[in-house]
Amino acid sequence: MRHQCLWPLLVLLTAGTTAVIAAESYLPYDTSPSPSEREGGEVIATARTIGSLPFADAGMTCNNVHDYDESCPFTGSTAADVVYRWVAPAPMPISIDLCASLFNTKVYVYDFEGGFGYGNPIACNDDAGCGYSGTQSVIDELWVTTEHTYFIVVDGFDHDACGQYFIYVHESPPCDVPCPPGAPLEGEPPLINNYEDSHNGGCNSVPPVFQTLAPPFHTPGRIDLCSRAGTYRHHGEPYRDTDWFICHADSAGLVTCSLTAQFPTVLYHLGFDPEERCEGGIEILDELEVEPCETGTLTLVTPPGEEIWLWAGCVFFEGIPEYSYLLHLEGIAPPHHPQAAPGPRTAATSLHAARPNPMTRSTRIGFALASTEQVLLEIFDVTGARVRCLRQGIERAGMHHASWDGRDDRGDPLPSGLYCVRMRAGRFAAERRITFLR
Repeated sequence: MRHQCLWPLLVLLTAGTTAVIAAESYLPYDTSPSPSEREGGEVIATARTIGSLPFADAGMTCNNVHDYDESCPFTGSTAADVVYRWVAPAPMPISIDLCASLFNTKVYVYDFEGGFGYGNPIACNDDAGCGYSGTQSVIDELWVTTEHTYFIVVDGFDHDACGQYFIYVHESPPCDVPCPPGAPLEGEPPLINNYEDSHNGGCNSVPPVFQTLAPPFHTPGRIDLCSRAGTYRHHGEPYRDTDWFICHADSAGLVTCSLTAQFPTVLYHLGFDPEERCEGGIEILDELEVEPCETGTLTLVTPPGEEIWLWAGCVFFEGIPEYSYLLHLEGIAPPHHPQAAPGPRTAATSLHAARPNPMTRSTRIGFALASTEQVLLEIFDVTGARVRCLRQGIERAGMHHASWDGRDDRGDPLPSGLYCVRMRAGRFAAERRITFLR
């Protein structure tokens, strides 16, 4: 929800002084520079720190000088600017609101770790149509990445635009994804730490367990499923809930999948070996990723009656609370194959390819264990030197995942290049290559 300004009265907090100003008293501020009174946050190196959200602050840009400018979409401004610094504690959507400011503002955000630097900000806004003149700025629902540092620049639109600004930074509330009347619920238990998914964890569960989707009698060929997803901790490691579904194409062989979610969510159409199933190789055939409350559609063309595997889950691996998503399928038929449900066989010990690969920020490495084993999972560079230990200890049988963020054991970022992930579990040993593009 956008922070709204209250007119005609506004309480202004400036340097510990409170004043109430009537709407009709808005007059241009003195724009003459006062170098001796320049405030902190002049440049990125001295940016003011935002500790936690929600955060509110006020100041006067006229006491600063021009350092930065971005196109959103107009450029060429030489207005004075102020910089704030904030480190994201978790992935979340945030809003940056300058609606209560008393001059023609502009705001933009840098994320240097994410590749959004000078000339390419991650977000930028000039006029949001809010405030006393309609020329104040807002950035809504900017998704941030855990431990990335974000620099927020409060700027003016044109050459001499400066004055009193009011900044309000807060987490954007999740949008609403209503469940249609009469639609079935996924029915998975709540996500808690050390949760073991015996509901629809697919090949990640031991034994594998899928949820079969079939249209109800009153809506032949289609179904709405009201589902839940999110992240949690499993013995200290970040995990995300993975929902594995099975459905069958009807006689037309055309299945339409629509997805709407409160948080960034991905839907995979998986390819599998009909005989080996979870023990064989699994690949992603089609992919659909949606942003909060945006509906995306994926169309699958398959032989009539073919068994289809779908996988749904949060884009992020940690920091996301349990949330709702709606999966809508059309063109599906009741299950009719006796082998539709995967058998209770345990996956063979194996090391899966990293995804994504090449990686730019992080990658996910999957491995399977046929039995409980002592596991060692490590990253090596091209010289053969070990740079990171991802997993070391006893792991239970079944599917497992480890994340690598491109850093070494000390937490320092590693350079772009070719790396190798090696796994040892009992007598099993394997390795896979990872290309890291920073």
